[in-house]
Amino acid sequence: MWFKRTWVVLMAVVVALPLLGSAAPADASVSQSLYRSNYKKGPTFYYQSRGTITNGRAILYMSIDDHQGQWNRIRYETRAGSGSRYDTCTDGRIPPGVYSVGTVYSTSRNNPKNGEIKGDAWTLSNAPNPCYQVPGSPYRYNEYRTGLFVHTESTKWGGQGSTEPRRWDGNSDYYSLGCIKIERTDLGYLDAVWAYSWDRNNIYFKVLS
Repeated sequence: MWFKRTWVVLMAVVVALPLLGSAAPADASVSQSLYRSNYKKGPTFYYQSRGTITNGRAILYMSIDDHQGQWNRIRYETRAGSGSRYDTCTDGRIPPGVYSVGTVYSTSRNNPKNGEIKGDAWTLSNAPNPCYQVPGSPYRYNEYRTGLFVHTESTKWGGQGSTEPRRWDGNSDYYSLGCIKIERTDLGYLDAVWAYSWDRNNIYFKVLS
């Protein structure tokens, strides 16, 4: 699952990650707190739209080695966005349910979705439940959303580009055609700490309603 270039700007942070007092880089908005001491478990990721397009939340729990004899469960939280409509059969908000995470891309590798996505991207499995056209309508059985990612907009090195697909401008960039979008430095930070998590490849990923 894992192939990833290292963010030069995050190297100092990554080295400090096992220490409880480490913090996100200054240009990121990831909050970090101790959730549970001496607890080993694979990563857990939750996304919740909170009924908005651009002001949802992504929460990631990871067990990190403190180099003092135990693994501590750390909670990371940041802002995230998704689609604007409930037409989840096409390009609306990502459907709720449990997903698996596949390859982690950077734009220095193969661009997912025919090059439409610029910047880091975590590949998600197909939607776990059949989609529906509008709230309250019957499910379209045997029709599932595909081509879903957690992604951002950046250059192949995680920097701020000069063109829109590679440049993070602010609130409008949290909008997605049904995926989950996170600001470039926030996603880069989560990507970096994920590499230090206990049992990192066994991640539980859930989209809440």
